[in-house]
Amino acid sequence: MYKQNNHAANETEEQNVLRERRKYLSVCAIGMFFIGVIYGWSIFKAPLGEEFGWSQQQLSLCYTLSICCFCAGSLTAGLCNFRHVPVRYLLMASVIMVITGYTITAGLQAHQIMLLYISYSVLAAGGMGIAYNVLLATGNSWFPDKKGTSSGIMMMLFGFSTMILGQIASSMFAMPAFGWRRTYLLLGAAIAAVLLFCAFYLRCPDRETPLPAPKAKIKGKPVEYREYTVGETIRRPSYWLFYLYGTLGGCIGSTAINFSRELALTLGAQAALATTLVGILSICNGLGRIISGLLYDWKGQRFTMTLVSIANILAPSLMLAALWKQSLLLGAATLCLSGFTYGAIPTISSAFIGTFYGSKDFALKYSLGNTKGIISSFAVTLASYLLAVSGSYQAPFTMLLVFAVIAFVLSFTIRRP
Repeated sequence: MYKQNNHAANETEEQNVLRERRKYLSVCAIGMFFIGVIYGWSIFKAPLGEEFGWSQQQLSLCYTLSICCFCAGSLTAGLCNFRHVPVRYLLMASVIMVITGYTITAGLQAHQIMLLYISYSVLAAGGMGIAYNVLLATGNSWFPDKKGTSSGIMMMLFGFSTMILGQIASSMFAMPAFGWRRTYLLLGAAIAAVLLFCAFYLRCPDRETPLPAPKAKIKGKPVEYREYTVGETIRRPSYWLFYLYGTLGGCIGSTAINFSRELALTLGAQAALATTLVGILSICNGLGRIISGLLYDWKGQRFTMTLVSIANILAPSLMLAALWKQSLLLGAATLCLSGFTYGAIPTISSAFIGTFYGSKDFALKYSLGNTKGIISSFAVTLASYLLAVSGSYQAPFTMLLVFAVIAFVLSFTIRRP
């Protein structure tokens, strides 16, 4: 009788912990959904270019700076987490930066392009970068046994943001009652409100919380799991080989996101369809995040990275064919593939770091690796320069094809430390 009662008590405790894990993961995923608008720049920049006459290169630079500040914010959160700064304080800092950034952006005038870079890129994007790291690390801390899946769920919502919030914002831009200025204000307030809720609701599991044991797979087979310190992690060649792999792969997605609306218009799409295609890219971004996470947990690192590498090669290849044939269908396929691979890379990165180097100080390990997004963002500026010089999208996408082939080769050099 005692054994039966003890077994029933253990089952009840496990069920309660599972509910708690899912609850915190859901809140983190909702927070990720709202900060995912960082990748909707091709939609959000449109009214700024129309009203102020700012060039494609000027607005592309804003995107590049946004990604740099987003990654810098993520790194700052990782360092603060390493110093045991509470989650609540970090998210509160994010709330202040986001609401301030969007409020200033909503009041911009034509001669204030530098203020745009400060308000939107430094403040808003930097604040969202802080929240990104905190939410991802907190959600993953509850799922040491399913890092690929938990990362994928959160990042899927992050990727879906542009499709839903971007479409809503695009519709509000055209409404006299809102316009782009009021839309920016409302969006900033909504993001800040959600992050404020997260700040007071979320917590990480303590040492007494009964969680499943961590798992790691290479080539689909379980392997020994080990915790590495931050210093040990960054001294591993595999860490930097993956860093370069992710950097090159990220160049393709970030460039496609920045050019997506203009590419669709170039290939003959109407304005409404072009905006819809940006949203479809966002859906594929979200699907790439959850599918790659599930594949990573199921089939392992090598299979998942190889699949994403092949898709990375196909994406610029199809775009070059689309430009040659002036095919909107091929162009749309390119945007879908680019969104998928761009979404897959951060999920793989999160799972890769967690399974190769352990959960200890994950926030700092991940944020250091996430700085590859800063380098990838400069591909957008370089691609804009190539476009301006050549007058054609063929030059930048040829560059991206070369990057994809190098990343494919690199994927076979990464070994478990």
